[in-house]
Amino acid sequence: MKAISFFSFLFLLLLSQINVCGQEKNKPSIPAPVAAYLFDGNTLNSAPGGGKAKIKQGNIASGHDGKAHSAYSFSIHPKTYNSSVQNMNFPIDINPSKFPLLTITAWVKATNCFRKMLVLVNGTDKYARGLIIDKHDDNFRFGMNCGKDGILYGPPLIDEWTFIAMIYDSRNQAARFIINDQVYSSRATTRDNADKAFVGAFNGTIDDIRFFDKILTQAEIEQLSGKPITGNLSELEIKDRYSYKEKRKLKEENKIKVGDIYIVDAPEYKLFDTTNQTNATKILGEGDTLYVISKYDDGWYKVTVNGGASGFTTRGTIIKYAYPSGGSSFLHKLSYEFSHIFDFTKLRSWIIVAIFAIILFFVKRYFIKLDLLLIRLRKGGDEFAGGGGKNETSSHSQGINFLHKIYPVKAFQWYPLLSGLMLGATLFIGSFWDGYEMEWFYNEGFNILPIGYDRPIHWFFYGMTLLTILLTISWCIESFVVAGPWVGLLRILILFILNFMSLLVSFFLLVLVAAFILIMIGLWVFGNTVGSGSYKCPSCGRSFSASAGSSVSCPGCGASLST
Repeated sequence: MKAISFFSFLFLLLLSQINVCGQEKNKPSIPAPVAAYLFDGNTLNSAPGGGKAKIKQGNIASGHDGKAHSAYSFSIHPKTYNSSVQNMNFPIDINPSKFPLLTITAWVKATNCFRKMLVLVNGTDKYARGLIIDKHDDNFRFGMNCGKDGILYGPPLIDEWTFIAMIYDSRNQAARFIINDQVYSSRATTRDNADKAFVGAFNGTIDDIRFFDKILTQAEIEQLSGKPITGNLSELEIKDRYSYKEKRKLKEENKIKVGDIYIVDAPEYKLFDTTNQTNATKILGEGDTLYVISKYDDGWYKVTVNGGASGFTTRGTIIKYAYPSGGSSFLHKLSYEFSHIFDFTKLRSWIIVAIFAIILFFVKRYFIKLDLLLIRLRKGGDEFAGGGGKNETSSHSQGINFLHKIYPVKAFQWYPLLSGLMLGATLFIGSFWDGYEMEWFYNEGFNILPIGYDRPIHWFFYGMTLLTILLTISWCIESFVVAGPWVGLLRILILFILNFMSLLVSFFLLVLVAAFILIMIGLWVFGNTVGSGSYKCPSCGRSFSASAGSSVSCPGCGASLST
């Protein structure tokens, strides 16, 4: 019996060791940072990829794990407070252009000094990346810089060791701020600042600073902090909302492939001797044939001309001034002009829009007459010409009768032209409000069910787009009701063309109005700056400011004066 117990004990002991080994094996490994400053043994050297940190003022202190001489402490003197001071510099560039994906982790123990503190940043303004401490909602808190989206604040500051993780995803304009076991999320649009990180005006101790050129997973962050993330865990994930840009870029790059043949469609077409556009080696003419033989970086291609001499040209030049063999010169030019019709910096775009505006003016003015002329094309003008008897009382005819009570709309008969006007105004407002989000919304973001909208601009686009769609559906139904199936289709086609015109006209008109307002504001500011001056009253001697060439009264004695 004792022998059995002894062997059972050995078996359980072995089993427990196997479980421990399995747990260690499944434990996630922390990826190598691009730079790390752990301060073990008072060293300022970095992990691979970073240089040695430079300290201006600070004291050696115990680290977050209680280990002596493994952290640095700093202090702020209220009388000599300077927000731009740099107590310790780290030679690592954490700008978005260098690291689109960035995770920064550190252990911080901060003592409140009732001033803004720059704990670990790469600049002093809000557009820098990094960690600050500032007052928010009547409490000093840790904050993560999010650029023009402001500061992402955490809980009130406590004088104890705190684990901090900051995640930046510049492509998705997202920020995640982890404080101990809590997650805070925001949009982030930071921009490039200094090419180094630093500890600024800071009252406290900092330890174990790591920079990663990737987004750490939940398991990796938990391993660094030593505690599970429990608060707002659902907000930790960053959804890839901008993969469409990479798809579009890849599609653009694959427009022209090695082996493709193009026909020059311009009087002059330059080929260069290198991809740096150093010298033009050949001027081609209309009808010459380009054979694509090699593809290079930055959109450059090597081509041969008519099977003979070779040279270098760009993707944009080929697309603009040549068309694929077997294609049409007319369709090529039409397609190119159509794709650039929204370019309000080109005179031809304004001329086209002006012509559209004149057409729309007369269409809107005579819309009822023109619409009636179109509807009369319906066979015999008989609403039952498409089939069915006039005495039928089927559910189908009842449905038609119901729609006839609604259509045609009598109160506002030219309303079908509003779809393009609304969409043009939406695009204009969105361009000024946030062009980045507008691009996302109309490429991937729109859903009939409003899912994933977390910003006011999303709801603006959703509301305006849905209204435009409903309006379009309405006049499509109206077309079939009042004009029948075939003439109705013709009416729909014509209205789509007119709405495209109204979209362009409304967009360009709003651009013109905005430019006029900006010019008037600029002239007013310039006039007040240049035209005003300081004058002295000859009666009482008092000095006052006034615009040149105006009649004023002296503010001292009331005398009438001309400046």
